[in-house]
Amino acid sequence: STLPEVRRAAVAPSVLGAVLQLFNGVTFIGEGVMVGTQSFPALAAGQVVATAALLAGLRRAHSLTAVWWCFWLFNGVRLANVLCHHFVRGPLAGEPPHGLRWAARRRGRRAGTS
Repeated sequence: STLPEVRRAAVAPSVLGAVLQLFNGVTFIGEGVMVGTQSFPALAAGQVVATAALLAGLRRAHSLTAVWWCFWLFNGVRLANVLCHHFVRGPLAGEPPHGLRWAARRRGRRAGTS
């Protein structure tokens, strides 16, 4: 636009949207891996939580910049779900850290595996 007010108003949403794309790439790759490993329940649960967070944020958003912050929240929850799945609960989890070994043993006892 040639209007200076419009240009000033568009700066923050444009920057937020551009930087968000970096995180979206990692999120989409991680979710694609989750689909490939057939981790559908974890993927669906993450989407439900992310959507609830987005809707809650949008109820309070009163500007275009606030809407873009809601997209950050939505994709941040999705990214957290991907990272948690891959590195805490999923195929790349490996041995739990020392402080969490008791939780893994306890889960095994409840399931009747040890």
